[in-house]
Amino acid sequence: QRYTEFDALRRSHFDAIVIGSSHAYRGYDPSIFRAHGHSFFNLGSSAQTPLHSCRIVGEVIDSSNTGLLIFDCYDIMMEADPLEATSDLTMNLPWDRPAWGMRLAQRDPRGLLLLTVRTLLQHHAPLFTDSTYRAGGYCETTDSLRHPVHFKPKDRWKPYAGMQESFMALLDLCRERGVPVVLVNHPAPSTANRKKHAAFAEWVRSVAEPRHVPFIDLAFDHGLPLSDHDHFYDHNHLNKAGVRIFDEELIRRLERAGLLH
Repeated sequence: QRYTEFDALRRSHFDAIVIGSSHAYRGYDPSIFRAHGHSFFNLGSSAQTPLHSCRIVGEVIDSSNTGLLIFDCYDIMMEADPLEATSDLTMNLPWDRPAWGMRLAQRDPRGLLLLTVRTLLQHHAPLFTDSTYRAGGYCETTDSLRHPVHFKPKDRWKPYAGMQESFMALLDLCRERGVPVVLVNHPAPSTANRKKHAAFAEWVRSVAEPRHVPFIDLAFDHGLPLSDHDHFYDHNHLNKAGVRIFDEELIRRLERAGLLH
């Protein structure tokens, strides 16, 4: 259902676009950005990794339609097996070239089956709808956890093969196309693994700073009035109330830095 709007990017210009995993499409509400006078579109998708984001950017993002690209990044998205997102995007993206590119990059024979099904269903209406979907690529959730969040201890950050290279390739592609990019890590529950996040954040800074790419890390010590119980609906996604608190703060920071006009 969400993907039917994606092709509008070719015909529009947005002050900002966000790309990334479910942190993106469940964490950035276009209506909040519009209330501050900024046009906004959400290109997030389930389990999207840098491998997928780079190919989507290569297909549709340039300075003619994007004033600022917000790349929502966090440690888990870099560790995920890309097959889930490849399956989702191969079936649903409105553009053929990145669908083929994702499949070829993984060299997984199951991708051939996905491309066959894509071809057979390309003229069909969306197979699934989502009652939480809102215009502009955002999905809204009002539920709250209302109980403690427990994380399994996992001190080491282990990026999946090729993810770091894809991450850097995305930043370099944006520079080549004249698209300003900002990296954002949205809030995490207070009980999440700080040691693993610190290793991820250190690596992000090591590749972002030489490229003069800002990194806004709001994972933990953000000073926002966020509650694990009331502002998250699962172990790492904000609910509607949490999204409003986060988005308002992010917009303030982007405006103050001159990144969002």
